[in-house]
Amino acid sequence: MATLRYLGLALENTYGEDVSDADLHIDITGASLDSPSEPFIQYEGGIGRMPANAIPGPYAPSGGAEFAASISSLAYLLHLALGVSAIDSTNVSSVSDEDHSTGVGETELDFTLASFPVIQGSFELNDGVATQYAHDDGWGKIVEDASSGISGWINYATGEVHLEGLTESTTYEADYDTGYYIHTITPALGNDIPSFNAFVGKDIFEHKFLGCIINSLDFSVEQELANMAIDVVSKIDQKETIKALEDLLLTSNCHGERQKSFADVQLKVGDFGGALSDISAKVRALAMTISNNGSTEDNIGLNSRFPQDGTVEGLVISGTMTLQFESTQYLEDFWGDAGGAVEGDPQLSSGTYYQRWWNFWWLGIWGLNYGKGSSPECKHPAQWKRKDDARNCIYGRVRL
Repeated sequence: MATLRYLGLALENTYGEDVSDADLHIDITGASLDSPSEPFIQYEGGIGRMPANAIPGPYAPSGGAEFAASISSLAYLLHLALGVSAIDSTNVSSVSDEDHSTGVGETELDFTLASFPVIQGSFELNDGVATQYAHDDGWGKIVEDASSGISGWINYATGEVHLEGLTESTTYEADYDTGYYIHTITPALGNDIPSFNAFVGKDIFEHKFLGCIINSLDFSVEQELANMAIDVVSKIDQKETIKALEDLLLTSNCHGERQKSFADVQLKVGDFGGALSDISAKVRALAMTISNNGSTEDNIGLNSRFPQDGTVEGLVISGTMTLQFESTQYLEDFWGDAGGAVEGDPQLSSGTYYQRWWNFWWLGIWGLNYGKGSSPECKHPAQWKRKDDARNCIYGRVRL
């Protein structure tokens, strides 16, 4: 029996929609997303010592998954957890009529495009007039058009292309988009966040979950891989056929991605409204949690044992980071005054506002401890949590 444990994700258009295929797959280290353990209501009547009957009760699968973060998995799941995405295409440009030719007797061709990275799904091979011979499928495969018989692969990160089924002594033209998009992900103001299908590979079958919402998302990094964990509540589950390894849409296979480590994470902070400065070298550990406070019990009504919508409750974003202690700056931010704790609201022009890969509301320091153990280095763990005003705020950004 092969070991095939993966997580597939696919956005739903409506809550509980059955989506046929995943948008991407993630190589996971563990998964607890499963059927509910007690989906029956026991009736204990007055006849005999044992329950008289077990009646189907509320049914809502739940659980989670853990894995090392990549750019694609992080961006996709942040959108699911927060709900609103804006895409800036300023840094994307189009390349047209780039010539690549076969020689005498050549029906295969390897070349590197003039510009890269290449935007997935934008590559087209044509005759420069009206006939399109092939295009990429957005996952690294080049597939034929108009029964041309041309196929191959493309590496979006490096611009490398391999083509087969070409005609000898022929010039082909390639059109594609190059550059990168900037995604800004922000919290939905209402109680609705995107729902999705989850496809969990469990060696001998694929366990599919419909009507999933992100209850919580955790991110942490400390001199290891950048780890992510999600907790999911779902509407219903069903059995599917396990995917073959070659059919998994793993971004590492075609986008040149890899799992990210602490060396890929950068943290910048600064006074609110001011310039950012890089403090990455002083950060020893970083963790955060997005909690949507989802509850399947609140979404189960009459006439069905399954949840009927995926609304969530109050959003809480919190986290911790461990910093090398070189000044009293963050302690003063925690106090609200340079000299110590103050009565009432702190009125400093600086404080703690962290913007981590996406824009959300103000965050204030909730706890700060100074400690020196056996290590000669002094550290202070800072706890932070979302605030709804701009007082006592530092602005920051994490890049992964």
